[in-house]
Amino acid sequence: MKKITAALALSLLLSGSALAVDVVSDANLAGYTIKDRISIFGVRGGKSHAVNALKAEAGKKNGEYIYITSLSQAGDSSHWRGTALVLERDAE
Repeated sequence: MKKITAALALSLLLSGSALAVDVVSDANLAGYTIKDRISIFGVRGGKSHAVNALKAEAGKKNGEYIYITSLSQAGDSSHWRGTALVLERDAE
């Protein structure tokens, strides 16, 4: 039982990491360095689903900030694709 509880707690902790990723706007890019690039495709739903998918990808790479470089749908499709830069804050 303890193993199941620990596994569940770890799973919840890791799934919450995507929620901790912040989106940085153009105006606030100064003070950040590019750490990695990510992309998503075939994400169903609305724009918020696509943004959350990008956040989840950044969370897998231990990113805390992203700058979305593209976000679009192909034609009449409800499938989204997008790219983003994973950023890290410069030391002050």
